[in-house]
Amino acid sequence: MLTGISSVILDEIHAVFPNKRGTYLITAVERLVPLCGEFQRIALSATVKPLDKVADFIGGYQLKEAGNTFEYKKRRVSIVRSHMQKKYHIQVNFPGKEEKKRREQSPSEVWWPVLMEEWRKIVDQNHSTLFFANSRRMVEKVTRLFNESQGERVYSHHGSLSKEIRSVVEKRFKDGELSAIIATSSWNWASISVQWMRWY
Repeated sequence: MLTGISSVILDEIHAVFPNKRGTYLITAVERLVPLCGEFQRIALSATVKPLDKVADFIGGYQLKEAGNTFEYKKRRVSIVRSHMQKKYHIQVNFPGKEEKKRREQSPSEVWWPVLMEEWRKIVDQNHSTLFFANSRRMVEKVTRLFNESQGERVYSHHGSLSKEIRSVVEKRFKDGELSAIIATSSWNWASISVQWMRWY
């Protein structure tokens, strides 16, 4: 089954490069060479450093004939890096409310409606908005509060949902069917341009 491999993609290589998992992974990759010959190796990461060491790690050594003997030589590796500058626009906001109402009502009665109002404005001003929360419980709560008054405009995204449901949510979001996603760190947001915010 593995004899026809022409490329191996190692995604998020920074997660395994500096530890035993990385050693195990690259050993498994090397074991493919006797089965299918040399193949292209592609390692991906947005944060890995130092690139030269990682390139040597991914490329490894190739056994080559040198006269009457054999010797190991480094495989040729090309490093492709982005020089684009990241741009951030960060704001810290605190929604206002009349002091009198704050004294008369419990915090949950005051702050959640105010926060929902502020967040709805953000959603209305953008095509796609991605909100991050620190827990699944918070994700579900905010999703419910959004949808109770606005219809099904937003959806939850967290690790307790099945992979199939998360895939459907991501597709609907990319297709513009959902105004926003309320997510934990389970969200894979690479290649999607959105307005996003995080709260605690």
